[in-house]
Amino acid sequence: MKYKDDYLYTNSLDYDHLYIVDQEGKNYSVAGGHYYYEMNLYGDDIYYTSGAPGWIWKFSIENKTNKIIVMDLASNLIVSNNRMFYIRSRDNDWGKLYSCNLNGKDRRLLAENVGNFCVDHGMIFYCDSENNNSLTCMQVNGEEKRKINSSYARDINATDRFLVYFDHNREDKMFRLDLEDETEECISANACWNLNLSDGWVYYRNQTEHGNLYRIHCESGEEQKIADGNIVDINVIGNNVYFRRVIVAEDGHPVGYYKFDLENWEEEEWLIEEWRRGNS
Repeated sequence: MKYKDDYLYTNSLDYDHLYIVDQEGKNYSVAGGHYYYEMNLYGDDIYYTSGAPGWIWKFSIENKTNKIIVMDLASNLIVSNNRMFYIRSRDNDWGKLYSCNLNGKDRRLLAENVGNFCVDHGMIFYCDSENNNSLTCMQVNGEEKRKINSSYARDINATDRFLVYFDHNREDKMFRLDLEDETEECISANACWNLNLSDGWVYYRNQTEHGNLYRIHCESGEEQKIADGNIVDINVIGNNVYFRRVIVAEDGHPVGYYKFDLENWEEEEWLIEEWRRGNS
């Protein structure tokens, strides 16, 4: 994620501790002690889980201090409009969707059994596991719940007009839902995982092709291949797509982090030397 002119990331070679990359390309540790997952930047603070799932912590970038906010196993952490939203993820008590304030107080139970969700338009869109995994919506306070359709929606993303998701009941194909009339359209017949929506484009792992990186425009349907390989951790910042190859690609690209320049349509290595040192 971008913070001012620098970039923050979780370093998988150093126990998933928090690292920063400055403008000169130098990277160094910011904080250790435990894992840094599902990070949300809010002002000068990072809200994150210390595991997958894990407790919710707040890290002050300016003061370099850590504080436990919620002592409960949480996943799918989202910070929006001075509230945190998360799924309680204990083995014997999984799926409850909660919200609380940024100090972990004023906790509210919003839904009993949620698969995954997103927060947008003052609404929560989620997979309702109590209702055959149907796509459902409600207000952020938990009121006015209603079923939208029967899609088993995963990786739900929202634009001003559309929801975009893949449907686990329909071979993980990607669908677009018009929020005005709630009509649905298939926009990619590929198995689409790890969806990340930015500026009208959906970036995704093409599971039909065993992990190649693609993008598709959610309105026009234009689809473009970006990179080959077994690709995860897709992040889009401005005109750059950052991602990680987890195995050596057929074209010889090694394991590591990469950056793809969308303006010049060029790929370059990013932190690759760090990976080579760690795997030598």
